[in-house]
Amino acid sequence: MSTLRTRLWMLCVSMLIVTVMAEFGFQILLASESNVAEKHRKPGLYADYFSEDLYWYLHHQWSEETNQFTTHNELGWVGNFHPETFRHYQEERLKGRRPVLLFGDSFSACTKGVRCFEDILDEYGDFGAQYAVLNYGVGGYGIDQMMLLMERVLPVYPDAVVVI
Repeated sequence: MSTLRTRLWMLCVSMLIVTVMAEFGFQILLASESNVAEKHRKPGLYADYFSEDLYWYLHHQWSEETNQFTTHNELGWVGNFHPETFRHYQEERLKGRRPVLLFGDSFSACTKGVRCFEDILDEYGDFGAQYAVLNYGVGGYGIDQMMLLMERVLPVYPDAVVVI
């Protein structure tokens, strides 16, 4: 009877060790640059798009996007601005023009492949000659985050016009 228990115990321990080793191997493969794991680098396989932060963490870990979704301790995700200085990454657009700061959520933030507010307004006659839009819209932001961001950005651009 004791040999049966010993064998069952050894079987359970062996299965646990193999499972843990397989999990570590899979995670190492996901973290590698290997093309073999490409089909497994889909955040939707591991987290819910609508309700889990893990989805967005994985999306940005595995995404090719640059400067998107850096985090800030108080604001959460940040968009097209430096999380410490709050200077916009496209500040060179100003070229002596008065800044128009656009704050908002995903509706004001722009996506790839479409004409953004700042591009449209740059082409709008007198407006484009006098003003330049710096888009501080961040997808998923609530009114509280927009307000916190605006409080930090306004001292950086004291002569700016604000659009929320």
